[in-house]
Amino acid sequence: MNRDEARSRHEGDFQQLTHSQPHRLFPTDSLAGGTWFGANQKGLVLALLNRYQASNPNGHKSRGLLIPHFLNTWLSASQIAELDARALHDYNPFDLIASDNQQTWQLSWDGIDVRLKQHTESHFSFSSSALNTNQVLDYRQSLFKDWQQKLPRSMAPSELAQSVLRDFHLQQTPSAETQSVLMDRHEAHTKSICQARVTDTATRLQYFDESTVTRFRNQKLLKENPISHGLVFEVTS
Repeated sequence: MNRDEARSRHEGDFQQLTHSQPHRLFPTDSLAGGTWFGANQKGLVLALLNRYQASNPNGHKSRGLLIPHFLNTWLSASQIAELDARALHDYNPFDLIASDNQQTWQLSWDGIDVRLKQHTESHFSFSSSALNTNQVLDYRQSLFKDWQQKLPRSMAPSELAQSVLRDFHLQQTPSAETQSVLMDRHEAHTKSICQARVTDTATRLQYFDESTVTRFRNQKLLKENPISHGLVFEVTS
């Protein structure tokens, strides 16, 4: 997951919480203290994206606090179905992706209604953008389809993890920097990238923080083998 954020809004410490069950891993926002991505030792991975196409006048609570709470209380992706409009009344609109070794779900909250979708495809992409939303999302989806079509019939998990980083998450099209996956705008840019890999025995979260993503931008050769960079955290099942 790429995190696009204001250049002036920096990220805080990475949280590796192992003092209670389940163990949890997630980066944090230095301003609000919450997160946009995380995983726990049960193999549950959560990603939250702002839904800019909608609004909620009652949304005064930080969406970033949702993932730490859910990682502490949920053991599987299917528990996302427990959420309804009453539970989300005080949050601005968002999309929440929940995935584990068994299934992947997407919850969309628009400030009024909750919609659930189970993803059964082997690969899918989801994005958000505060600027030219529909145009940017269509463009990024086309890039993802191009990447997907070029995949060989069979790839080892480590090769797939490397490929999606190198050939999708770290891609920036010249003259289209403002809508690229590795995004750059005057006021905002891709701040960091997170990738989770889940097996039957462990959950591994790799965090490419702001300094690492800056090196990817300035040292193009690092993109050839991105999985060897960043910070790696792991909890066992």
